[in-house]
Amino acid sequence: MTAILVLEIDGKMLRAAVLRRRFRGYTVTDCLRLDRTEEGDLPTAAELATVTSRIANCPKSVAVVSPLAMVIELTMDRSRLKKMRPEQLKEALRWEAEPYTAIPAAESLAGYDIGAETGEGQVEVRVAVMPAEDYRSLKRLLAEKGLRLKKVYPPEACFPLAGMLTGEDEGLFIDIGQETMRFALVSDGDVTAYRSLPVGLAAARAHVDGLPAPELEPGLAEVFRAWGLGDRKVIITGRGALDGDIVRFFGERFGADALGLEAAGAPVPDFAAALGAGVRELSLSGRRRLAGIDDRVPLTKLVRER
Repeated sequence: MTAILVLEIDGKMLRAAVLRRRFRGYTVTDCLRLDRTEEGDLPTAAELATVTSRIANCPKSVAVVSPLAMVIELTMDRSRLKKMRPEQLKEALRWEAEPYTAIPAAESLAGYDIGAETGEGQVEVRVAVMPAEDYRSLKRLLAEKGLRLKKVYPPEACFPLAGMLTGEDEGLFIDIGQETMRFALVSDGDVTAYRSLPVGLAAARAHVDGLPAPELEPGLAEVFRAWGLGDRKVIITGRGALDGDIVRFFGERFGADALGLEAAGAPVPDFAAALGAGVRELSLSGRRRLAGIDDRVPLTKLVRER
């Protein structure tokens, strides 16, 4: 696969982006924003029709970024982790995540991203889980438009990977969304640590304007105290990266700058989650795709069940 259409569901905004893999690196050929009439975790048939009609030579393979894929952080024994094949690990993680998601393990699908070692032989694992029925509904909806669903990714797993499109594969990424602020430490293109705050664009805007934002300042202080800034580069993505005042505030405070993503000469740092999902899906490393959710049945399981 050399091209992918990525749809990102973000409240009343739908973003569509096309990423193509070249001999060296990737090319962003299309970025499209659609204002939605109402919120929903799945795209509508009308939205899909608009996207496919406005993007020339639209790829048939689709990855979706949606909050339907919720992320749970777990720890696992390192020796146990090494012994398990990817399909075995997915199965185990579905059951381990069940108490935290309220989604019955037997009715869920999962993906995972392995993080750093925490000491005492334990390894962090970020598990993405969504209801299997929601996945099947999305798959059917896309199929009706002639599109093939490859994976569903949580936004948490994607926004930092967009830095690979601009050569920013090291640093601290801060994604300022409508309702959530996400933080990720990235080393050599891999997410090594992740945090989130329940504040978003409105709180950041209020803080810049000198208005009270009681959850923002202590939250920022906690993140930077836990991780330490050191000489790390700080990179802003999300809707907040389109607000010059917010970018200047983080620049003066932490030396931050907006991610230099562009499409057709226009800045598109708010497409970081969508384009990061595209990087994962088109990556030559299958390990990066494990963070996404699919309903693929492993060949080894099919052979055993025959």
